[in-house]
Amino acid sequence: MRAPGSGPVDDLPFEERLADFYSPAGSLSRLRPRTGDAKAPADLLLRVLEPPAVKVRHIPLVDLLRKPYRELGDDG
Repeated sequence: MRAPGSGPVDDLPFEERLADFYSPAGSLSRLRPRTGDAKAPADLLLRVLEPPAVKVRHIPLVDLLRKPYRELGDDG
């Protein structure tokens, strides 16, 4: 193995580099969509992230977004 910056790098053909990339351990055909009621609340981002210091007409943006985010969760 060469030290970084010690000289030119030998370029390998693409076919020889295929094994360097990620390959899944299992078959992708086994993946199925999850079923069930394990849903995240629609306003989860508002709960988890630090609220921005943005106000709209002296009302914090988080307070304005809370109701529309919760209404998104009522659709499903």
